[in-house]
Amino acid sequence: MMRVAAAFLWLTLLPSEALAQAKIALLIGNQAYDPSIGVLKNPYNDIALVGDALKGSGFEVMPLVRDARRSTILGEVRELVRRLNAAGPGAVGFLYYSGHGAAEADTGVNYLIPVNAREPGSAAFWDESLKLDDVLKLLEGAQAAAKFVVFDACRNELRVPTKSTSKGFVPVAEQHGMFIAYASAAGRTASDEGARGGPYATALARELARPGLDHVSFFQNVKESVFTRTGGAQQPWESNGLFRRVYLTGEARPGRDVPLDGIDRDQAATFIRETEDQARLEEFIRQFGDTPFGPMARARLEELRKLPKTTPPTSARLESDGAADCEQSEDYDRRIRGCTEFLRRNPQHSRAYNYRGNAFAKKEDAGRAIADYTMAIQNDPKYATAYLNRAIAFARTGEYAKAIADYGKAIEFDPSRAAAYRGRATALLRSNRKNEAMADFRKALSIDPSDQRSKDGLRSLGVTR
Repeated sequence: MMRVAAAFLWLTLLPSEALAQAKIALLIGNQAYDPSIGVLKNPYNDIALVGDALKGSGFEVMPLVRDARRSTILGEVRELVRRLNAAGPGAVGFLYYSGHGAAEADTGVNYLIPVNAREPGSAAFWDESLKLDDVLKLLEGAQAAAKFVVFDACRNELRVPTKSTSKGFVPVAEQHGMFIAYASAAGRTASDEGARGGPYATALARELARPGLDHVSFFQNVKESVFTRTGGAQQPWESNGLFRRVYLTGEARPGRDVPLDGIDRDQAATFIRETEDQARLEEFIRQFGDTPFGPMARARLEELRKLPKTTPPTSARLESDGAADCEQSEDYDRRIRGCTEFLRRNPQHSRAYNYRGNAFAKKEDAGRAIADYTMAIQNDPKYATAYLNRAIAFARTGEYAKAIADYGKAIEFDPSRAAAYRGRATALLRSNRKNEAMADFRKALSIDPSDQRSKDGLRSLGVTR
């Protein structure tokens, strides 16, 4: 029997909110685009799913907007601002857009694409589209409100000339008083797959059913869920311009008296989200199943029970759909597709993340490579190869401090690799730490006396060995 009596008396929940907040949401779903732009299948589902979840969390949801033109979007945003200002200080606004979005390559300007847009990539196409900045400027008019803006846009299905258009948004500066969430990383696309809604909308709705999370933890959970569900293919990101914690679903209230032991509720949420120990979860549910964390713990337990039983991730051979493509190394795109398919079924398989990261690295996509190596390490914290590969990726992007740290972890878990010492030596040399670099080059040569690059490194330091 685990000692939860001592370990989980921290199920202490924040007191109820002193004043009820006015919470108002606007949801826009653009789906019926002209075939020349790319018809979508889920925006209607997305806004219905997220809208129902927001209502369940105490939001006043404005009438759902489907297939909006530019003027309609602007008019609805103005109405949201009017309602927020009428609600007074402390109001919370939530704008969710599901549909196409893109960035004009020549200007770097982000656009939401109205449903009546035509001739993708033409001057008329951009004239008919709505600048993202125009939406954000309108929202600035609700100065006393905390604004949440969620762009579930940049869909794979968008058909635009790649030379003039980026399907993904470009990064925007942090906006004071706003938290802006993007369903996919800068310059990347989001999935429109799903029976009842896309991956991002589904994750949003699930988190909205869980009380007691501040907005930072809330959107981190959404990000992790989408990343896992898509096998790392979709990587949400956020820009946080808020200077206080906002509880979108309200602060949690205990279902029974729980002693205050000085440990906050975030520890409970983190334990439930990250544990893989079914016995500990079952014990937790027995003792705390009638608190607001009960449903979350039961859902996590069901997830764990559905996971396939696998051998240790770094030594296990890949099996099932996508395995052969994931393991081959000749065709990088095929490897990425194969690993993605495999990871949908085996989201904790470190080696598959490492393989896909290698393919991204070969395609010079350092951001996605680093993200995959990070997932491999999270699943297996002693995976020396993943640390080594991430170090190489960091070094290629000029992040030498991070590279040096990762080379160090690779050496810690496998000190027999000359490549790790040589790589760290090179990063140290680029950081003007010559004496340390010299020592690492020598260590690499002591492991592999034929390592020509380490010999060249020493020679560059004036050492002929």
